[in-house]
Amino acid sequence: MMIILDKLINKLNQRIAKEKPASAKIKVDPEDFLVDEIPAYEFNGEGEHAYLHVQKRLQTTEEIVTILKGIFGCHDRDIGYAGKKDKFAVTQQYFSVKQPWHRDLSEIQKQIEDASDIKILAMHKHINKLKLGHLKGNRFKIILRDYSSDVHIDTLMKQITEQGVMNYVSSQRFGHDHKTLAIAYDLMAGKTIKKRWLRQLALSAWQSALFNIYLDLRLESNNYNELLKGDVALKLENDAPFIVEDAALEQNRFDTRDIVYSGPFFGYKMKAAEYDAATLEAAIIDEFDVDLELLKNVDLVGERRPAIIYPGEFEYKLTGDVLELSFSLRKGAYATTVIESFCSGQE
Repeated sequence: MMIILDKLINKLNQRIAKEKPASAKIKVDPEDFLVDEIPAYEFNGEGEHAYLHVQKRLQTTEEIVTILKGIFGCHDRDIGYAGKKDKFAVTQQYFSVKQPWHRDLSEIQKQIEDASDIKILAMHKHINKLKLGHLKGNRFKIILRDYSSDVHIDTLMKQITEQGVMNYVSSQRFGHDHKTLAIAYDLMAGKTIKKRWLRQLALSAWQSALFNIYLDLRLESNNYNELLKGDVALKLENDAPFIVEDAALEQNRFDTRDIVYSGPFFGYKMKAAEYDAATLEAAIIDEFDVDLELLKNVDLVGERRPAIIYPGEFEYKLTGDVLELSFSLRKGAYATTVIESFCSGQE
C-alpha cells in the first residue's frame, strides 16, 4: 500500500504546485474571517431546548461546549450544534441546551459573558435538540491582505459568479506531510487505531484526496461545465441524487443551477456513476487500487459530494492591496475552497 500512498501524494502535490492567478495573506487577524451560521428552520418559541446564538473569537466549538456544560451543569448529550467553526476567526453559531428554563436566562447570559469572551446575541426556545448538519449554510466576510494579481479583479470575480468553483477539499485536511493519509492506509491494512476521531479523520482525508483527483480529471477532460451521461447529479434543493440518463436534456437544469453533478466520496454503499461518467471513477479505482471490501471492513459507507459550489450574495471590494469578500455558501461547502480557487495564500 505504500506504493499507492506515494502515488496519491504525488498527484496531490502536482495540484498544489499549480500557479494561482493571485496571492494574498489570509487570516492576519481573527476579524479578517467572519462567519455567521444560517439556521435551517425558524424556532417555534416553545419546548425544552434553549437555542443560544453565540459569537466566539479564537475559540473552538468544543471549547464553547465545555463552557456551556460548566455553566448549565449538564452533559455533552444535552448540548447540540450544527457544525464546527474555525478557531482563528470571529464566528457566530447556534448551540442548543436542554432544560435550562427553570433558571433566569438573562442571569445565565451574564454568567456566560463574564466567564469568557463569548457573546450571546440572542436566545430562543425550540422543541428539538440542534443536530449536526441542521443548518442551511454560512455567510462569510473575509479580508485578504497584501493582495496581488496580474489578472484584473473583475475578471477573476466574474469567473466565480458565472461558473462557480470546483469543490476541492483544502490540502490542510491531509495532515502535515500527508500523515493523515498514511493512517488511512494503515487502517485499511488492518491496523487497529483506538481513537475514533482519528479513524474518522484519516478515512475522510483519504476520501477527500480521491475526490480532489476526480475533480482534476473532470477539468482535464474539458467537460467540467457539462453533464455526462451516467453522472450522479444532485438536486441543489435537497441533495437528492439521480442518474443522468440524457445529458443533453438535463444540461439546462445544470446551467440554471437546479442540479449539479457530483464526485465520489468512495465507500461500499456509495452510489456509483454509470455509462460515460463511470469511466472517470473507474480510472481512479484502478489507479489507486480502491477495494470496496476493504472499505466495508473499516465501515466506510461513502457518499456523493457536489463537484461545483456556487457562492451566493457574492460581493467584493479591492482597496489598494486589501480585498474584501462577502458571500454565502450552502452547508458542506467551505470558504477556503472559494479563496483557493484563485488565490494562493499564507495564514
